[in-house]
Amino acid sequence: MTELEMVYYERLSTQDEYLGETKIINEISPLVSVVTTTYQQAPYIRKCLDSLLNQVTDFVYEILIGEDGSSDGTREICIEYARKHPDKIRLFLRNRELTHYTSPSGKIYRLNGLFLRDKVRGKYTAFCEGDDYWYDKNKISKQVDFLKTNSEYNLIYTNYYIAKNELMFNRSIIGSLSDRFIHLNKNNFTKKLVHKNHIMLLTVLVKSNDLKNVDKKLIASSNEIPLIDYSIFIELSQMGKFKYLRKKMAVYRILDESLSHSKDLVNRFKFIESTISISKYYNKKYNYNINNRYFKSIQLSAMLKEYASSKVYTEYFKLIIKSFKEDGLLVLTPKNIFFLMKSLIEK
Repeated sequence: MTELEMVYYERLSTQDEYLGETKIINEISPLVSVVTTTYQQAPYIRKCLDSLLNQVTDFVYEILIGEDGSSDGTREICIEYARKHPDKIRLFLRNRELTHYTSPSGKIYRLNGLFLRDKVRGKYTAFCEGDDYWYDKNKISKQVDFLKTNSEYNLIYTNYYIAKNELMFNRSIIGSLSDRFIHLNKNNFTKKLVHKNHIMLLTVLVKSNDLKNVDKKLIASSNEIPLIDYSIFIELSQMGKFKYLRKKMAVYRILDESLSHSKDLVNRFKFIESTISISKYYNKKYNYNINNRYFKSIQLSAMLKEYASSKVYTEYFKLIIKSFKEDGLLVLTPKNIFFLMKSLIEK
């Protein structure tokens, strides 16, 4: 057993459910479990929870909330909703001493979502983080209907909107990517995911047993690969087929500070690196032979895009160049040159 496994299972065993396990929802067997992690999201959490509670279904579903020790009022809002909806909500009050683990090497693991997924009881699991929300009241009903009648599929996902500063934008690229990829066989679909992830977690409904098996596998191999959504999707794609729905059913909110979007340029840089490391790991594992120049080009494009939108030009550009000098490789595609010229002109 790895060090992370020991820490994970030890901490998992110490957790209690808010209001106990004799609530109405605990006495019912749900078909779907909705997983919601939240931290410092007081302005958004009500809209998120309302969108989950307003789903129109002919089956029972539960909402599991992992509140991570917020100090901005998020925790109090979650408690309010848990008291109001004991027939739907299971709340777990946590803190970052419990949910964050730093290994001796300095690697940080975030366990809140993993803890929640271990507690799901539904045959299917859906996701919506506390700053996002579902746009379609029939989202999980439509997804369940499909998985029920198509046993060879283990995951179904949808298109979505992007919201920034309360403005919503179409995410049309999801349609074009998924329409091309969805008819591929299992191995080729996985290869396309290794090229680039085009699936957003808040749109997904997945078979819970497959998800739990993947979680266990990734916890055991956490020294080799980051524990984020991308690696989960790749592993799941080897266990069954994925279905894509073109309709936009959810809204992904871009904030100034989150795991994938941060004001801190170094944090943005690290997120890009972790995503690319997953692609390279599975490229090697499945012998896809995707050229390393491709991954470097994608990484450089993402980094230059961040650089072009940043005012801290010098220090971030040094980080970019340092990364590529270490590999002795600097890939300048037309897209990369565009972002580089844009940044230099704006400077």
